Amino acid sequence: MSLRGPLSRAEVESVEGWSIALRLGDEYNASFLRDRVATLEKAMAEVFGHACKVNILVGSASGRPNHRADIAATSTDDLGLLDYATQRLGSTGEG
Repeated sequence: MSLRGPLSRAEVESVEGWSIALRLGDEYNASFLRDRVATLEKAMAEVFGHACKVNILVGSASGRPNHRADIAATSTDDLGLLDYATQRLGSTGEG
């Protein structure tokens, strides 16, 4: 499996400095991303030119949109980062 699927299901929970927390609704996808967090951090470092830390969380966040279209309307910057990472990491051949 590529990172495209799990990343498309991730919500950006928070961004603090060079750290980003991604929330997934199930342990299966969260575990999959946790096992590949170094690859994700490397891709983000290439984009930003700075080391980044990625934290993977599980469970739905109350009050946050669950549908991708709602998320896009809420935060296009977050989706841009996720879309870039999905595009960049989806072609790594991992999975």
